[in-house]
Amino acid sequence: RPVGGTRRLPPHTPYARAVADLRPRLVPLTAGTPWLAADPDGAGALTQAGAHSLIVVPLTLRGAVLGLLSLYRCGPAEPFDEDDVSLATSAATRAALAIDNARRYEREHVIASTVQRRLLPQAERHQAAVETAHVLLPGRDSGCWFDTIALSGARTALVVGGVAGEGLQSAIAMGQLRTVIQALADLDLEPEEVLARLKETADRLASERAALPPSDALQGEELRAGCVYGVYDPFTRTCTVVRAGHPAPLAIGPDGRAVALDVPEGPGLFDADGGLFA
Repeated sequence: RPVGGTRRLPPHTPYARAVADLRPRLVPLTAGTPWLAADPDGAGALTQAGAHSLIVVPLTLRGAVLGLLSLYRCGPAEPFDEDDVSLATSAATRAALAIDNARRYEREHVIASTVQRRLLPQAERHQAAVETAHVLLPGRDSGCWFDTIALSGARTALVVGGVAGEGLQSAIAMGQLRTVIQALADLDLEPEEVLARLKETADRLASERAALPPSDALQGEELRAGCVYGVYDPFTRTCTVVRAGHPAPLAIGPDGRAVALDVPEGPGLFDADGGLFA
């Protein structure tokens, strides 16, 4: 059957019974096996392959059925025995855990991506002095953000940042840092002062996480984040840029070449070592 297809489990077959009672089964296959008549399509495939021995193991986790593992011996191979059943049961346990982890990761990734999209600007913010454009690549870190903020004197603050990681907690931390930097920008502070105060907020977030009980999975999870903050002044035609643990911004000239700007790199927002931003 094609990947993603469905199959009905006929009643009174080893497959249906294994799903019903969550027990593995070792089943010999012969031409006169009664339950094969209830599954003519499956019986035809088994006969054509020369299958003579079957192991069926339910994939379960915390009492929930995730799937079914079916193993067949064909041709001159020796029939399965109880040792094979034990091995198949162990493999099924590991497979069920892997499937559950993959589903949990996918759910968290979808939630984190949704939170990220809701927190970021939903439309271009047109400023008098600059034109901006952005693209959010799917599947990348869910803690990345960007912003354009109108300042006094027709100036514009340009922000790009990111919290490392792909989970929901990265998206939440990103939302907290983005909110803080918007508030700091409204105070009309110098760019280096904005990042210095943003780092103070990041230090508090790190301290709060470190104070969590050891049983909390977040307690030992490392926080890493960086940010680039620039202020463009249309009257002086200058852009003052500072960065904290983030790759240098690129400037694209009329010829289309991209050049990394020579901006000193300050400490990352969650780095334990302090430092000045310039």
